[in-house]
Amino acid sequence: WKQDKALNEQLENGVEVLTLDLTRKEIEKLARTSKDLIGGIEPYLEPQPQMASAMISSRINPYALNYGARQGDGVGIYTTEFACPNPGFMTNYTRLWAGVSSGILFDHSEWVHGVLRAASPSSYVYCRAGAQLPLFSDLDGVNGNPPIYISNISFGYYSLGKVYQVLDKRWDNFVYNHGVLVFGAAGNSETVKVNGVDVVYKHVYSPSKGFNIITVGNYDDANDTIAPDSNFIDPQSKNQKPELSAPGQKIVAGGHSASGTSAASPHAAAFAADLFSAYSWLRLKPAYSKAFMLAAAKKNINGGEDAVGVGGLDFYDGYYSATNTWWEGGNASFDYYDNHDSHPNSGYIEREVYLSSYMDDVQIAFSWLNRPEYTYWHQNDTHPIAMDMDIRVIDPNGNYVAGSSSWDNPYEVVRFNPAVSGTYTVKISRYANRDTSTKFHAGLSINW
Repeated sequence: WKQDKALNEQLENGVEVLTLDLTRKEIEKLARTSKDLIGGIEPYLEPQPQMASAMISSRINPYALNYGARQGDGVGIYTTEFACPNPGFMTNYTRLWAGVSSGILFDHSEWVHGVLRAASPSSYVYCRAGAQLPLFSDLDGVNGNPPIYISNISFGYYSLGKVYQVLDKRWDNFVYNHGVLVFGAAGNSETVKVNGVDVVYKHVYSPSKGFNIITVGNYDDANDTIAPDSNFIDPQSKNQKPELSAPGQKIVAGGHSASGTSAASPHAAAFAADLFSAYSWLRLKPAYSKAFMLAAAKKNINGGEDAVGVGGLDFYDGYYSATNTWWEGGNASFDYYDNHDSHPNSGYIEREVYLSSYMDDVQIAFSWLNRPEYTYWHQNDTHPIAMDMDIRVIDPNGNYVAGSSSWDNPYEVVRFNPAVSGTYTVKISRYANRDTSTKFHAGLSINW
């Protein structure tokens, strides 16, 4: 163990407690030969996150935790903060770079990682300090461990205001180019003095402003109400944030207790990892998996759509009762798919699904990727989004049931109760194609 570079790094930084995996004979030898180094030896007890009510609220417990195939096995999650927990802090974990080794930033990182481990016990977590993107060499997994399919961002900068920054563009590009599903904390409101007057900033943090990022708000699972300090003011690019919400109030995890969107975001990331282990076809399809998550956000949370997003996550609804479709290709492939559906050359991509009048709260989500370079250079335009898509739902008798046609969102969501049983048609149109360099990567999820 003395040859372990990570442990030696901790000793050099003055860390007083090390976690080692030793046999009885190794412990006896250590006690005999290293008396000058050791102050005491105690059995290690992995921190037990007290997140029971939060995971019951999102129904990760019992519908993921009671089933071995739904606990994140084979799924890598990348996290980045200004610190990373020590090696051995939790199972299935690799620290890629340490960062600070004590203080509030270090405690925050342990807290965030505790949430991940509680809600997705078998996923593999990588952490690289410095609030940075992963290296290319990280993406396929490190030391034979699972590839990175999901990333969590529980850091951000409120001081950057509403502008879509280079930081937002970089993380947006990461999703667009590498297919990793990224969750970002919406941020917690900050009170600052402007000309001697207290001003409350509730702008969504960078880098969570991105079109391709799923931004997560924080609700209190004790009363299913959005937290008053959960940020929701949309960026200058006008896309609505957050997209959905997860529990984040009074969360005890990783040996720490706190509240904030920094706990809600890893809860959502862990939720996705549990789904990815059960449904491997969701991996590396961020538009598709985003639609899947939005369709599963059916839990009613008080506080208004601006602050809550589509709704609170519900694992039962996500795992059961859904039909899904995805499309991938270049910009012109929208026309190809239109020409090869049930009504060719109609100007719509159509998806048919049988729904029963006994079904309640059918929620349909459609999501697509947008090229960040376009948004960055056009964020002062009336509509900075590269492609604007709309959806409408037609019942078996040809009647319009529901539709969604937002101007600036990279997703559309509708919710309704089927009045009659039969085949419903979801019609997808491309209202605007402002950037013909943007590829057509999209997903549809119909949840009942």
